[in-house]
Parts: sequence; C-alpha cells; structure tokens
Amino acid sequence: MNYELKKSGESFYEIKKSKFFGFAYTVTSVEQTSDFISKLWNMYSDATHVCWAARISDGVAKYSDDGEPQGTAGKPLYNILEKKNILNCVIAVVRYYGGIQLGAGGLVRAYSHTGSIAIDDAGLQEIVTRHKFSLKVEYTNIDKAKYFLNKIGAVIIDSDYSMGCTMIVEISDDNLEILKNSDLYRII
Repeated sequence: MNYELKKSGESFYEIKKSKFFGFAYTVTSVEQTSDFISKLWNMYSDATHVCWAARISDGVAKYSDDGEPQGTAGKPLYNILEKKNILNCVIAVVRYYGGIQLGAGGLVRAYSHTGSIAIDDAGLQEIVTRHKFSLKVEYTNIDKAKYFLNKIGAVIIDSDYSMGCTMIVEISDDNLEILKNSDLYRII
C-alpha cells in the first residue's frame, strides 16, 4: 500500500546551535522537485545546506547530501519515504550550521528527525487508483444513478443530456467492483 501527503508539512529542529528546517511537499516529476529545491535555495540563500530526497510514482527516486558527508542527509531522508511507502513527495531539510560538529551519526539523526516531523505535519493518505469512464444512463434512471454513484464514492466529472444521459465518472478500484455487481449496472 502506497501513501501520499495530505498537505504540505514543515518542521524545525535545533541541536548544538545548528538549525534544521524541514519541508515535505507533493511533487509528480523531477522538474517539480528541482523547482521546489531551487525555491528553497532562493528563500534560504544564506543556508549552509539544502539536503533532500524525492520519490515519484513513476519509479524515480533521487536524493542529495548537498555537501554533507556522504549518506548522512539525503539517504536518511529517502529512507523515510521508502520505509513509509510514500510516493510523489520531496522531503527537504535546510540546515544552518551552528559551529559545533554533530558527527555522522548526529547528522543522520538530525536530518531523519527533521524529515519525519515534516511528514507527520503533512499527514499521509492512501493512494487510491481511480478509473475514469463513460456511463450511459436512460433518462428514467438518472436520479437513481446519481444517488448510487454518490453513495459508492464515484465522482461525476461531466454529463451530456443530448441523447439519453452520458456521464463521465471517476471511481476507485474497490467501488468499480461494487458498481459492476449492482442492479444499477444492469439497468444502465
């Protein structure tokens, strides 16, 4: 089961005078990921590092330590996405160095903690595969069809009443099976 963010999330963590600002953001392409990281660099141009990880539903997975010791920032952020099965998301952490070295383990913990808090702030929801299709309905059954489709969580995107009624409907896998097994499906 895969998940996506409900909304964007943010976090803040401070340890040994280093400040970590975390961001979880929805992206669906490498370009959107790059744009988001560029925006963070513009907003936090005086930051020491902007480390990030992204996982996109088309199988793309990328991360960057941005000058931190290898494997101490980007990979731990990516591990959060992978462990929680999160897709279409970038986690970025902006760091302001506080003058005290944290060591490799300290960096891993700080980036992981900041990223996790940003994900918690955003919240997760299951990714539901939805199907879009056309449905023809006789005029006499329009109200019954609309009621039933609404009841099973289908979304009527468009309707055309020129010759009978044709509805463009979007529905999840589970609810598509319910529709196929219903009386409505047989009378449509």
